[in-house]
Amino acid sequence: MYNALSHGHSGLAYLLFLSTLVSLLLAVVLKISPGARCLSISKVTRIVETALTGLIALSGLVVLMMGPWPLVSLWPWLALVAVFIQSKIAVGKVKPLQLSYSEENGQGASPLMAFAVIQCLLVIGIIGLMHVKPF
Repeated sequence: MYNALSHGHSGLAYLLFLSTLVSLLLAVVLKISPGARCLSISKVTRIVETALTGLIALSGLVVLMMGPWPLVSLWPWLALVAVFIQSKIAVGKVKPLQLSYSEENGQGASPLMAFAVIQCLLVIGIIGLMHVKPF
């Protein structure tokens, strides 16, 4: 049971990484040539990322409770805080930028791309922290 949950948790994390990469690429495409199709795909990936973040957090807590690590280990709690920050960036910064994006003049593309880069780097850092388990 533990192995299945652990692998499921890792698989969801890799799906989140793939989704954030797609969001980053779409933000770059929106910066270069704005279009309604890219914006709609970007909004769908944002919904997927939000759902994946919740599933990853819940499954991670279950894996932590079932795993051999003591609850006072620092790395899972740091990762949980980083996931919270990543989801706040996704919902609090990126989603409003997508909703207020203007196709005519491409206004809002630079902040959208900047926050997409920050979100992608956070996901990479979280996955790295989970693999290394330094503390």
